[in-house]
Amino acid sequence: GLVDEDAEIFGTEVAKAVQAIDELDVELFGTVAAAEAQVAEGELAAAIIIPAGFSQKIDTYEPTQVQVIVDPAQEVAAGIISGIMNQVLSEVQVVGEISYGIRSVFAESGVLEGASPEVQRAAEAQSLGAIMTQLQAMRLNPTITVRSEDLAGVAASGPVNVFAYIVPNFTVMFSFFLVGVVAATLLREKEEGSFRRLIAAPIPRATIIAGKMLAYMLIVVLQVVVLFGVASFAFDMPLGDSPLGLVLLST
Repeated sequence: GLVDEDAEIFGTEVAKAVQAIDELDVELFGTVAAAEAQVAEGELAAAIIIPAGFSQKIDTYEPTQVQVIVDPAQEVAAGIISGIMNQVLSEVQVVGEISYGIRSVFAESGVLEGASPEVQRAAEAQSLGAIMTQLQAMRLNPTITVRSEDLAGVAASGPVNVFAYIVPNFTVMFSFFLVGVVAATLLREKEEGSFRRLIAAPIPRATIIAGKMLAYMLIVVLQVVVLFGVASFAFDMPLGDSPLGLVLLST
């Protein structure tokens, strides 16, 4: 939900930026109460409120804020919306600070003293346009860039497949689940007396423990093969360029 009580330049630009985000399904409301009621009923994950006087306060470099009313039952979605708004407003903050700086310089220097308000606004807009153009050029072609390479000198990039993050994490978690199972098995055999008979048999203790561990290690290997195999064939999860390295790392 989106409510623009400002309807001035900065409020309008923020509203346009929010509505242009494809990941958000934005619905406009005329009043805060109407948007807040939809959030309370669970129809909206959040309501974004651009307050009255938002643009004026930015122009005069006064503190202001955009309110995000969230549904506590949709905490994840509300957190995403809050993060998006922080990113959107950071651009507005930059423009506001630059505009305030331009006005301050003109006022202290007296360059536009005696000029009409129209001429002053035109000079400020021209200066703002020149600075923002240079700022955008610096963003597109930064003076300092960071390049990541592997040991072979090839530019490295992180895996873009989300399963490359999720599946290995779950594989490790499932593997460690078996630690509790092994401990419970040993305890149960000790309480039932079967473990005592194993120790009394002419079998080295290391062999008994190794036999139990080997069985569960095979289960872990099977888990890795199943999870990685399904993720690779069904979800195109990359397995790297070295099968031997994958095997060594997994074991």
